[in-house]
Amino acid sequence: MSIRQVIRKLRFITKPIEHDAVFFGFFWFLISIPTLVSLARKPAEMASWGYLGISFLITYIVSAIASLPRLGFLRWLFFIFALALFSFILFLLMVFGLTLAPQIMLLIGETNPKESSEFMATYLLGSGAIKTYLIVVVVAFAYLAIRTQRKKIGHWLEGKIQGWLLTLVTCILLVIGVVQWPLYRDLFKCKVIAEMDQWAAANNTTSLDAVTSLIYSLQGPRVASYEVKRGIDICRKVAQEHRVIEDTDSLNVIFVLGESFIKVHSDLYGYPNPTTPRMHEEETKGRLFAFDNVISPYNITTLSEKSAFSCNSIADGEEWYDKPIFPTIFKASGYDVFFWDMQRIWNSSAAFTFSVNAFLFDKTIQQYSYTAVSNRSYDYDGDLIEDFFKNVSLTNSHNLILFHLLGQHVNAADRYPKGKGFEKFKSSDIKRKESYLNDTKRQYIAEYDNAIYYNDYVLGSIIDHFRNTNALLVFFSDHGEEVYDYRDSRTRVVSDDIPNLLKYQFEVPFFVWCSDQYIQRHPDIVNDLRTAVHRPGTIDNACQLLFRMAHLSTPYYKAERDISSGQYVAKPRMAYGYDYDKYVKHSPAGQEPVTKPMKQP
Repeated sequence: MSIRQVIRKLRFITKPIEHDAVFFGFFWFLISIPTLVSLARKPAEMASWGYLGISFLITYIVSAIASLPRLGFLRWLFFIFALALFSFILFLLMVFGLTLAPQIMLLIGETNPKESSEFMATYLLGSGAIKTYLIVVVVAFAYLAIRTQRKKIGHWLEGKIQGWLLTLVTCILLVIGVVQWPLYRDLFKCKVIAEMDQWAAANNTTSLDAVTSLIYSLQGPRVASYEVKRGIDICRKVAQEHRVIEDTDSLNVIFVLGESFIKVHSDLYGYPNPTTPRMHEEETKGRLFAFDNVISPYNITTLSEKSAFSCNSIADGEEWYDKPIFPTIFKASGYDVFFWDMQRIWNSSAAFTFSVNAFLFDKTIQQYSYTAVSNRSYDYDGDLIEDFFKNVSLTNSHNLILFHLLGQHVNAADRYPKGKGFEKFKSSDIKRKESYLNDTKRQYIAEYDNAIYYNDYVLGSIIDHFRNTNALLVFFSDHGEEVYDYRDSRTRVVSDDIPNLLKYQFEVPFFVWCSDQYIQRHPDIVNDLRTAVHRPGTIDNACQLLFRMAHLSTPYYKAERDISSGQYVAKPRMAYGYDYDKYVKHSPAGQEPVTKPMKQP
């Protein structure tokens, strides 16, 4: 039998396409955009052709369903789905320079309603968003206009030559799509994020079609929920082990996690505006030790907070869910543990049970890790601190107090109360001369600096409360945040300038404050802090410093991970998939940071 005869016999296979070729073409186009872009850049990329086959197979199945009797109405639902998915992916690309990925779903899952409204106000009317809307409207009108010619197009496809070509192309792409189908099986077999990373590396996720990209992204939360379960199990096990407090003196340990704080916008690290006068005063008096070479391994709260609370070490290949969180160890050792969180959005029936708050405020975690937790929302970080001081009495001799602030999170102007002296800086105080800056952008920078100024006030109020006790405080931010620092961009948009991306989104302020009583009782530790401020570190090992300063006996303490210890060993620091120290050269606080030339890894 000749090829022509085979094609003639297979002619029936094109019926779902010919039934409504306009719908088929638009649906396939909308879900294939990421793949088509990848193919335009690298036409020989085999993975892209594989995903083009998958998107064709998906479109074929959808069209076949919609062509069945009495199911024609599904065609509109399918089109709306494809257009919505296209719009979302285009929005991510135009506004943030991002592609659809599991991290996006994690970020959505951890965002509370207040943050969502601020997000909408910040981005939905930006230039990238406006361009997205215009493109989507054009596509929608083009579909409606061309749809009026669907019968003519269908009749044209029935022609002899067109029919043969359509049959041949359909068969080839359907075979490619079927051959690629097992990648879904492998994806659904992933149980932890590390396995998903391996899947992503093997399947070139940069050229995924939109539907596969959506499935891949939704798989992230499911896998993350499995990790949360593992994290809960290890905390339950640790909590049931008995420990004793080695330090007989009373002690208050305060751990403060900031939010979206760029290190270089603090005058502790040489910033020209006096954004942190309270902390600078404590440093001048020898009570505060500002570490100037610490980074976060992540630039989203979900991952950075889990690693900051867990006793894992990323450099040693440990995952956060394989180690207990440090509050569990403190509580099992006899400490009262209090957790007041500005970003708490926990609900036992919440759909996003994978989010960081669903883990840290899980019922089992609460039972084994905290004496009390906050149970209301607050307008400002100062309100959170005031609520704690007003409603909590510290009756135990040993206390661990955890504060998670909203810090400088978008929108910065909403992070400090107005009319109370915190509107210290204005646009004229921003002396930078970059061509992309205007008064509006300088004003935003000033508002960000005001939010840091308020953050300094909040930290000062915490210090004042514990100043006359034996106390220590550790503060760092979960990640950095761009505020037009080296380009015309703010927040955490992707950049090809890797050195500056790492510098402004991953370098964080990290400092330790000690009361006079603590300094008098532990001069050896204080001296070690003083000599360690230039050491390279990461926030995922912060608990090691807490264990030593609290004289806590635990097998999870590793001196080689404790930045204050003489046994500390600096290890490679990864951020955003890059070796930070290969791209950014450290310079001491107060000096202009140096970045190395960009080079792709």
